[in-house]
Amino acid sequence: MYKCSISLENFRNFRDFYVDFPCEKIIVVQGGNGTGKTSILEAIFYLFHGTSFRVRDVYTLINKNSNYFKISFNLGSLELFTFLDAFGNKKVSLNGENANRSILKKYFIPVYSIGRENLIDGSFSDKRKVVDKLASLSINGFRNALYKYERVSKNKKESILLGDLLTLRAINEKLFELYSIIHKGRRKVLNRLSCLAQKLGFYNIEFNIEPSIYDFYDLDNALDLEVKEGKALKGANFDTIFVKLEGLDARTYLSHGEKQFLWLVLFFRFIQEFSEESGQGILMLMDEVFSVLDDEKTNRLIESIQNDKGNVMYFFTSQREIGKKHFHIYLEKEYGRV
Repeated sequence: MYKCSISLENFRNFRDFYVDFPCEKIIVVQGGNGTGKTSILEAIFYLFHGTSFRVRDVYTLINKNSNYFKISFNLGSLELFTFLDAFGNKKVSLNGENANRSILKKYFIPVYSIGRENLIDGSFSDKRKVVDKLASLSINGFRNALYKYERVSKNKKESILLGDLLTLRAINEKLFELYSIIHKGRRKVLNRLSCLAQKLGFYNIEFNIEPSIYDFYDLDNALDLEVKEGKALKGANFDTIFVKLEGLDARTYLSHGEKQFLWLVLFFRFIQEFSEESGQGILMLMDEVFSVLDDEKTNRLIESIQNDKGNVMYFFTSQREIGKKHFHIYLEKEYGRV
């Protein structure tokens, strides 16, 4: 069994934190509110992505009594390290050698999910975010298309306010090109989830997406109304994702706990199969996803994880103990102490 460890120095309220643990499939970070559970997940996420899932300004991650932070994360034979100070100096290393984050992500990609993030029970906006997360992970070029689409959309907003139809038509051509990639990727993810549901015996669930744009002229013909309204009315942010159970809207068909359980079963299996097929290592950073589940459903989900064959490692935060067989990192009330 490999040994793993996490070390944080001046990261958020952790002044000097260290814990080692067996390199098992499931690690549970357990503690009450304010003990720093999510901050541990955030540190792992930052190490690989250079961003935070909680704040835009990464410099706010530096402890208020310091001017730098360090994160060390050892996974078996991999020694990962990053440093950031208030003056803009940065460092990323792999096994003691300078590296960039694209190299780190060849070994593992962190995927963060919070308990309220649920494709079955979420708003249309939340559903798009979940599907885009899965598409960005599993489809080459999707993340880049989404990033470019957001940049071009900002230019469109400015041109709408100016009423510049000539520029808007040129922008729409680019937006339609990117939208086609995004919509195709979203549909591919939903089709895969539908196939997984069938394989798992959930025959009564249906995933679908309604596009807001059918062709370029559909987008371009909306220009006059968009200028009149002063905002975009069609595009990637207007696609509607439907999830139905027995033909009814899934949001009103089952209890919140049942919907969370169903979603996590599909979510975990999607990640597991992607890891098996691609060989990609995944770090699942799961923040209070079991909070609305009873012990029976929690144990069933844990068992499904233990039997998967993908290179996936799970970090769960929880206020209660999850099983007895997994390694628990216990955080006391005093922030950052074990």
